[in-house]
Amino acid sequence: MGTSVSLQKFSGSNAISSADLFGQQCNNSSVDVTAGDLIDWLKLQAQQDFSSFKIMAGETWKKLSSLASTLMSNLQEEVSNLQERILR
Repeated sequence: MGTSVSLQKFSGSNAISSADLFGQQCNNSSVDVTAGDLIDWLKLQAQQDFSSFKIMAGETWKKLSSLASTLMSNLQEEVSNLQERILR
């Protein structure tokens, strides 16, 4: 019965918030963010993301370089072994 009584106060409303429905007070000052604040936060995030990307790219380049070096060494060794077998 309490639910129908509390909903009657919203009978002419187009929309209600959960804070209004449940009687919670909302302090909007703690969630107010200016466009400048948002841009500053996005810039900081982008800088951090780019720094992380550069680190990951550097690590990936080192791994690929090492892999290519190992591959070339193995290939040269195989060619050398093949030449020895042919010349025997």
